[in-house]
Amino acid sequence: MRARLLLFLNALPFLTTFTALHAQGPDLVGYWHNWNDGNAPYLELSQVDPRYTVIEVSFAVPAAGSTHDMVFAPAETAPATFTADVASLQAQGKKVLISIGGANATVHLDSDAERDQFVSSMLGILDTYGFDGLDIDLEGASVAISGGTIASPTDARIIRLIDAVNSIADQYEITNGVPMMLTMAPETAYVQGGMSAYGGIWGAYLPIIDALRNRLDILQVQLYNSGSMYGIDGGIYSQGTADFIVSQTEALLQGFTTGELSTKAWMDRDGRWGRSWAYDRRGRVIYQQQTRRVGGHATVDFRYHPNGGVSRADYSTMPDGGIQWYRSTTTFDEEGRQTGFSEDGWDNDGPIGPRVAVPTTPARRPQEQVVEQRLFANEYFVVNASRSPVRVAIRPKERSPIASDVDATMLHGDTVRGGQFSMGELWVDPLTRVAVNVRAARGRRKLGVVRTDTVVVNEEHRRYYFILGRIGR
Repeated sequence: MRARLLLFLNALPFLTTFTALHAQGPDLVGYWHNWNDGNAPYLELSQVDPRYTVIEVSFAVPAAGSTHDMVFAPAETAPATFTADVASLQAQGKKVLISIGGANATVHLDSDAERDQFVSSMLGILDTYGFDGLDIDLEGASVAISGGTIASPTDARIIRLIDAVNSIADQYEITNGVPMMLTMAPETAYVQGGMSAYGGIWGAYLPIIDALRNRLDILQVQLYNSGSMYGIDGGIYSQGTADFIVSQTEALLQGFTTGELSTKAWMDRDGRWGRSWAYDRRGRVIYQQQTRRVGGHATVDFRYHPNGGVSRADYSTMPDGGIQWYRSTTTFDEEGRQTGFSEDGWDNDGPIGPRVAVPTTPARRPQEQVVEQRLFANEYFVVNASRSPVRVAIRPKERSPIASDVDATMLHGDTVRGGQFSMGELWVDPLTRVAVNVRAARGRRKLGVVRTDTVVVNEEHRRYYFILGRIGR
């Protein structure tokens, strides 16, 4: 594997240093953005700070109405001038790559024909502007996994993307006589997030990194817009701290075990009946219980091992009236094997237990049957739209490896990723699942969440942006 590790510590366009995995010279990588923004104006390539040695041009995106036919044109520079500027930077010994995707462009290869068109369009862009290679910066719904392993992915989109990049790299080398440079810029959830769970976006880049490891030159994981993440020591580290940078770097240098063990829960449209599950590494159900919010309650509370696997399931049920009640605790090791079970309660015949057995399988009590439905993944972010620095504390109502406490100081315009929760088709205000406490870093302005913006990434994936601003006068 020839890859080097580069850590994104900041937002575009300023990035910082990397740690080399092999004896290769240091590089300073920056993203040149193809748009004009009041906070970061459009620059000509010729104006790029000379200290940058790798320039990633962002972004090539799908043509309107497509998810696979890639296009790129400089927004405010004549194509001939832009091409000459690329050649000028290369003459100075710098590498200029085209980056695909970004946060707002969805790339899907849903058939072999779409894969082939993706390859053809990207080769055209590389040839037209003389780029040195390709950067993969796919986010959101562009990359997700639903099964398989790192070495043997089963998702057709992932497999086609890997095939496409290999084809582009092979043809590039035939045409130009030199290997194509390849970099990747995933968010932490897509790489180190695999420690918490392996599914959806969590660890979704790992099969791509593994399959392309002999081509990959630099892996530059974004250490911003992350929220809290696990380290390989089992600790949870908050974004924006030195310990966070060290923990995420160590995970890449030392390697880690993916947390395929996971849990999920859903509730029906009326918010009355639901069900909770826990899974082992092979995706087998190791625990399930029906839940309800009608006629009393029935709830399941999961706790987790550092690798993201469920360590304990606490079940509790009680009717609205009467003296009946029941509770049980089931424990599991990191591989999902049951290690213990205890129960206690009271029914019409008197007390139940307390009874403890290690290990055993809990007796199944009669359950009402309900129809299963889709689970929705709900990511949540906090955006500081106020004019002042703020201190924010994000507190999920139900903590898990993918929804932990986040504390951050945010400047104007900053975005912090809080985490993710799952739910069924019943929609509830996300602020009933997450508490966002805000105070001004300076002064006494009263600040808080002034609105929630919702982005539907796909039919089973939503993103909520809690917008901070001044409340009252």
